[in-house]
Amino acid sequence: MADKQTEDSKMEVDVADETVAPTDKTDTEQTEGKTMFRLREALDKTVSKCLEKTSRYNLYAHNYKFAHRSKPKLLKSTIRQLNENLKASVKDEFDQMITEENIVSLCNKLDTVVDETPISENPTPAWRPSGSPDKDLCKHIMLAKLKEKDRLEKELEELEKSSVKIQEAFNARKKHLLESQKNVKERVKRWSEATNILQDSQAIEMQRTMCQMTDLTK
Repeated sequence: MADKQTEDSKMEVDVADETVAPTDKTDTEQTEGKTMFRLREALDKTVSKCLEKTSRYNLYAHNYKFAHRSKPKLLKSTIRQLNENLKASVKDEFDQMITEENIVSLCNKLDTVVDETPISENPTPAWRPSGSPDKDLCKHIMLAKLKEKDRLEKELEELEKSSVKIQEAFNARKKHLLESQKNVKERVKRWSEATNILQDSQAIEMQRTMCQMTDLTK
């Protein structure tokens, strides 16, 4: 029993020795403004949210049942140290990125631009995402759809004008054909009347001739 307690204490000491305290690196060269403060705050919240699942004891207890049964305190201590090391490592990466990309200076310039921008008497509320992609994209999609609607309306108007011209040309052609048909019918009628008159006159003339020949024979 004494040997086991000695082993446990040694393991706990080893884990404690591996603990890395979170470093607090700040930009000493220039003061951080409001935007940089909000950025750091957002990054801290993001890291905490992402590492939230990794700090759940039940997750490790399920996967490391032997440690959960034999040395739960040591497992809890290890989990705590693991999360602290992860947070410190991620924070170091963020600090390095902020330094290399000169984020502090850029954020301070943004604060200066915002402070120097005159405030309108009737400011228009800035657009903010609502959390629903369909609603957020609605206005942008609507602009594209309105442009497409205008284009289609112009095309429809041009097609309607073209259709009216075609209809007018068709009506004019139809009117011309009807007039030609009427003229042809009138001519045919006159020719028929003239033919009938000629036939009647020939018949009368023939009848007279027959009568004369009959008189002569007598």
